[in-house]
Amino acid sequence: MTVQLGHGFASVRGALPDTPETCAVAARLPARGLGWAVRQESSLAVRRWWSAIAIAACASRRARRALLSAIVVDSTIALA
Repeated sequence: MTVQLGHGFASVRGALPDTPETCAVAARLPARGLGWAVRQESSLAVRRWWSAIAIAACASRRARRALLSAIVVDSTIALA
């Protein structure tokens, strides 16, 4: 995840003109994009794919962790 944010930062920074706010904008855009992707993924896991995730969670530790993190993210968003 850190590598992806770093790559996004470098790509955005290279595309923007040199201004005092360039670094701030280049850091904010990839972080926001990642945040929205996590929100969308957790919403899909909890609301759309719940049956498949529940079946997979019975057999897979990775699926249980993904389900738990999706529930936490989705609940946090719902409470905010």
